[in-house]
Amino acid sequence: MPKIAVNVKKDKLAHNISDDLKVDLRNGPNQEKKQKQPIKRRLFLVIFLVVLVVFFGLSCLFLILGGLPFSKIIPQNKVTFSLIDQKAFYQQISPFYSFLEKEGIYQKIGISKMAGYLEEADLNFEEDIAPLFKNDVAFVTLPANQDSDLPFVLLFEKKVSLDKINHILNKLEPNLKEDYNISFQSYRQIEIVLLKPIVASSANIFSYAKINNYLAVGNSPQVIKNIVDRICQ
Repeated sequence: MPKIAVNVKKDKLAHNISDDLKVDLRNGPNQEKKQKQPIKRRLFLVIFLVVLVVFFGLSCLFLILGGLPFSKIIPQNKVTFSLIDQKAFYQQISPFYSFLEKEGIYQKIGISKMAGYLEEADLNFEEDIAPLFKNDVAFVTLPANQDSDLPFVLLFEKKVSLDKINHILNKLEPNLKEDYNISFQSYRQIEIVLLKPIVASSANIFSYAKINNYLAVGNSPQVIKNIVDRICQ
C-alpha cells in the first residue's frame, strides 16, 4: 500500500484551540480535591462556631430563666457553682478509695472521720443517705468572709419526708458530739446547727440547716443564712 504523507501545521492548530478546552492531566483529579479541602475546612469551622454560640446562648438562657436545678436559690455573689451527679461521681472515685487511704489523704481531708461517724451509726452513705435526696447536688463557693477564707456550701434537694432525714441526723448526732460542740442558731425561723471542733487548733465551724425542701451543709454559718434568704424571700 502506498504511503500518504500528511502535513499538519502544529503552530496554527495549537493557536486555534481555546484555553477553556485545554485540560492539564499532570495533576489529574487530585488538583480538584485540593481546591475543595479549604472550602470544607471553612464550612466545618463555621458550623462548629454556630453550635458553640447556640450552646452558650442556651446555657445563659437556662441560668436567666432558672432552668438549671438550684439556680434560683444560689447567692448572686457566688464565685463558683457546679452540679454534681452523685451516682456518676461515686462510680468515678470508688477506684481511688484504696489509694486515698494508703496515702493518708483520707485523714487529711476528713473523709475517714466522716466514714467513721457513719460506721458507728451503722449507716452507709450510698445506701442510707444518698437515696434521701435527688441525684443532683449543688456545690457553691463564695467570697471570703468572717467564717472562712474559702466558704462553701453543698445543697441537697430532698425526695423523702423530713421525718426520714431527721431520723438519720439524730443517729449521727451522738457520734458528732465526740469531736464537736453542737449549738443552734435561729434565723428567720430556720434552725441552723453549728458544729464547732472541740480541738482549739481547728478553727473551721461547720453548719447545716434544713430549709424547706433543701439541706444546706457548709463551713460558714453566714453562707447558710444567705441560702435561707434566697429560699425564704
